[in-house]
Parts: sequence; structure tokens; C-alpha cells
Amino acid sequence: MQTDARSLYEQHFGRPPRVVARAPGRVNLIGEHTDYNSGLVLPGGIDRHVEVACGEPGAPGFILHAPDLAETHRASGPPTTRGGGVADYVAGMITALLGGEEDAFRRSCPRGLGVLVTGTVPRASGLSSSAALLVATGLAVHRLLERSIRPLELARLCQRVENDFVGVRSGIMDPFASAHARKGSLLLLDCRDLTHQEIPFPSRKAEVLVLDTRVERRLGETGYNRRREECEEAVAALRTTLAPVTCLRDVDLEMLQKARPSLGEVLFRRASHVVTENRRVTETVRHLRAGDLEAVGRILRESHASLARDYEVSCPELDLVVETAGTCEGVLGARMTGAGFGGCALALARKGAGDDALPRIAHVFRERFSREGAFFRVELTGEPRVEEGSCAT
Repeated sequence: MQTDARSLYEQHFGRPPRVVARAPGRVNLIGEHTDYNSGLVLPGGIDRHVEVACGEPGAPGFILHAPDLAETHRASGPPTTRGGGVADYVAGMITALLGGEEDAFRRSCPRGLGVLVTGTVPRASGLSSSAALLVATGLAVHRLLERSIRPLELARLCQRVENDFVGVRSGIMDPFASAHARKGSLLLLDCRDLTHQEIPFPSRKAEVLVLDTRVERRLGETGYNRRREECEEAVAALRTTLAPVTCLRDVDLEMLQKARPSLGEVLFRRASHVVTENRRVTETVRHLRAGDLEAVGRILRESHASLARDYEVSCPELDLVVETAGTCEGVLGARMTGAGFGGCALALARKGAGDDALPRIAHVFRERFSREGAFFRVELTGEPRVEEGSCAT
């Protein structure tokens, strides 16, 4: 593990941290907006990460320093920040672990708690910087308090913090992917029962390109929560004619067509995306195992069309980079990834095709929008790590 967070902590606090934890961002090859509908997803940890260093700051209370954002937050007792951004995620995790009462905080951290956050996952881009931050914070604080936690427990805790403290109704996929990530593999996750399989990614034949529009979005301020509500409304409408339906995972296209009059056009299209996206995940895994990368690329293109048309979470910048990627030699398919409303797309390309494709996409983007995006390869090598003292574990 690199020691960027360690050295930055020492520079700021004047003493080394006791613990440094790292958690990867993720790309989700296929399966978008299915996780909170008890569906299927196929994410993998990438070589971009968030690091959290924790220790005793030398004074009672709480101090959070995020040098990448030039932010510092202080509290005389436990953190209570809810002003948005990095501080809320850290404060939420610490509150979940230590409680929000000053006495409980002081018993757990009698010499105070200093936290430093840094990393290489672009914020608000669709690569799950928030989940990586939560996972890294959870790992660091657990180790600091000499507690242990299993990856699944940690993922559930992270989801609860984001839902209840931060106010984003996120699903389980992002923290699960960050907490369970394994080098060289995608995770086929069933979000209904939380079982998963490791699916090897053919890194000798293919590469993943990230096309970051740098259109930032805060999920609590976009239509993300509204999409969740629409899915719930669709389930309620379906239940009146298709009982017992508990989630969109219970529904197929034939059932949707029969219930279309009671759903109305908007809810039908929202549900149609989720149902067809689950099918696309299953097909992608089958084609990956068969080595048919062309078929995987076709499925990515279908996914983007569904997200843009039926789920309506794309934007002009995302549509442009997806369309441009599709014209580049060696690019097999592309689609927006993450919650949408900005952020990133990803492209599946033959090995080495990014050398020509990435500059071309950057040029077209610059010409259309008169500003820069960020276009780069990622490798599926991310794994969570914890470092204590001089020993990495």
C-alpha cells in the first residue's frame, strides 16, 4: 500500500496515524439501477481508491482533514456534520460505530479522533467514491478500536449510513463491490439474497475505459431518489394485478405488458429498464464465460439505450461520449455507468484500443462542450486493505 494518507496525516497532525485503510472505487460493467430493485449487478474494484488515515490528533474531540478538497472540520465531541460532501460520510460512519452521544465518543476515543481522507477516485463521477470512502472509514475505525467486521456486515453498514445519515437511498451494490473486490475479477452479485460469484475478467484480451464527463451530481439533489420512488410505485401498481409481487425482480416483460394500462407509460418504462437490465446481466456473464466480447459490447450499447430512453438518467455529455466511443476502432461497446445525471460512462475495448480511442473521444468532447473531460483506462485490480504500524494486512 502506498503511504500517501500516512504522510499527509503526519504533515497535518504532526504525528503518524495508527491506522491507514484503503478501499477501491468500482466500475459496474452491467446492471444499472437494478441493485435497489433486488436485481443482478456485475461490478469490479478498480485501481483508483480512497484512503483514510486515523489516529489521535493530540487534543480531545474530532478533526477531519481532506487535503484534496482543502477542507477541515472540527468538533469538540463526536462529529455532527450534515453540511454535505465528504464530512457527512465520515461523520455518519463514526456515528454509526460510536454513537452520537459525547460520553460514548469520549469513552471510545479519550484522546480524540483525527481522520484524514485522500484518494484517486474522481468524486461524483459514477465510480463510487462515496462507497469507497465509507468502506475505508469503516475499516480504519474498526481496526482503530480493535474490532473486526466481515465484508458483508461492512457493506450493509455503509448502505445504512448513506441511506439514513447522508440521505441518499442507495442500494447495496457499491459498498458490497468495494468491500468484496478481488484482483482480476468482476462480482456477479444477486442483490436479493446477497450471494455472489467471482467472474474472471479477460484482461489479456480486453480493457475498460472510463469516460468521465466531469458533470458533477449530488445524488440527493438529482432524480436518483425519485427513480427509486417510481420503482416502488410500479411494484405497488403491479401488486394489484400480479400479486404477490414484492419487487421488480419478480416481474418479466410479459407480466409488464399485461399490466401496462395500470402502470401508465412512465412507470412502465422505468420497470421495463430494470427487468431487461437483469436479463442483460445474465447474458453478459454467459458471453464472458464463452469469450464472446463482441456480444458483451452489444449488450453494453443496449443498456445505455435503455438507461437513456426508459430510465431517463443520461445527459447530453454522457450520450456524446458513448456515441463517440462506438465509432472508435477496437471499442466493442459503451454505456453510462453509476447513478447517471452526469458522471462517467465506461467502454469495453480490445486490449490496446484505448491508445487511439481515448484521445479521439477527448477531442470530440472538447469540440462539443468547450471544456475538458477525463478519459483513462482502469484495471480491475482494486482490493480493500488495512495497514497498521509497519505491517500491511
